[in-house]
Amino acid sequence: MATSVARFVHRSEEEFARLLDFYQVNWIYEPCAFPICWDSRGFVSEWFTPDFFLPEYDLFIEMTMVSPRLLTRKNRKVRLLRQAYPDIQIKLFTRRDVERVFSNRLARAS
Repeated sequence: MATSVARFVHRSEEEFARLLDFYQVNWIYEPCAFPICWDSRGFVSEWFTPDFFLPEYDLFIEMTMVSPRLLTRKNRKVRLLRQAYPDIQIKLFTRRDVERVFSNRLARAS
């Protein structure tokens, strides 16, 4: 749980971190970057940095708030990560997933 030291790119990431803290789930924000594409000479041409790592679940989480029509790029990165590192578990949370998580949380708090 590292809310106080993380500098989040998007407000939804900060809210998600608070939710993880509430449920006492340990997390690390943007823990590492993975090379996912290489050029013809073998040099890394593209990297992917998942938003969260949940060590107790051995799970990376990538969040995206882009509209569904712009989701192709994130899906591509997740697919390339899975191809390059088949043992790594990653879950992509879309805008709809994030909205569901927070709407359920708000409904329970009422």
